[in-house]
Amino acid sequence: MRHLPKSLFLMLMIFAVVAMCGWTTAACEIGGDDDDDNVGDDDDDATNPNCDVDPICDAFYNDGSQGGELEVVIDDTEEYAIVSTNSLAEHEMGPFDIGPGEVVAQDLTFYIPLEPTSNPGSVTPLGPMAVAYNGVALFNPWDAVENNGCNNNAYYIRARSFDRFGGHPQQTGMYHYHVGTFLNYADELGIHNSTDWHSPILGYSFDGYPIYGPYGYSDPEDSSSPIVLLESCYELQSERTCCTDNSSCGTNAYFEGTRLVMGAFVEDYAYEQDAYDAGACDLNAYNMRWQVTPEYPDGTWAYIMTMKDETPVYPYIIGMNYYGNPSESGINNGPPA
Repeated sequence: MRHLPKSLFLMLMIFAVVAMCGWTTAACEIGGDDDDDNVGDDDDDATNPNCDVDPICDAFYNDGSQGGELEVVIDDTEEYAIVSTNSLAEHEMGPFDIGPGEVVAQDLTFYIPLEPTSNPGSVTPLGPMAVAYNGVALFNPWDAVENNGCNNNAYYIRARSFDRFGGHPQQTGMYHYHVGTFLNYADELGIHNSTDWHSPILGYSFDGYPIYGPYGYSDPEDSSSPIVLLESCYELQSERTCCTDNSSCGTNAYFEGTRLVMGAFVEDYAYEQDAYDAGACDLNAYNMRWQVTPEYPDGTWAYIMTMKDETPVYPYIIGMNYYGNPSESGINNGPPA
């Protein structure tokens, strides 16, 4: 009896599992037309070198149980990972106490540079600024509403609109996260989230840098050092400085039934450089640090999804500014020229 080639047999088995279970796993390919370049096949690594060495190929996963569709390919130039997603999570989405509407599947394509370049200070956009491991869009802390000089902190102002995983839809139905509340359900989602293990990659920013969970090596350059909870260097201020009209944005004012206490606006937080220099916290103004990780043993700049006591900590993921060059991401409009 003749046997099928190993690579073909494995591919058929994968297709069978997908057909039976509805799984959507992210398969890295060179280009987008050749299904034989699946990184899960042992024989493909020689023809797909980026997927052999670039952790982005193994960073994404969505089982499709909630309708999620997710694909990752390496473009023909081998300069970008192309993430195609409908931004539906692998977990239940909703219910939402309030909000603009229901979750609607999207048609999103993100270009992630494989060799990111620094350009500190570029503003993170409204809408997607990054993409999570499951294909869900990641947004910055702002909810797009400005109030007399102050910008609403979505995590506080829109708290009633979030589901238990910390996601909600915007006006077009795009389900997204502003924060990492889903880490409170790490066991349910199959994510490591404790000092027992280094946090995994939880997504990629559009400037090309990975986003990790809150646990990392105490010495960022020593993988044998203890694993600790990494802390943001942003602190809540004692007084609000952004408000130009206390009747609308003061700490005794209300917005849509929510009192605007300190923390209601992104400007209520400030980066404490002195604390960072003294080693009292771990992350720079972009909520990142240079660190070795299991996926990047030689080190990488990485954003950290900050949490403490099961509560997201500002600036939550990236914040209001990128460290790298987001102009190279080509969001939804093809590869950069």
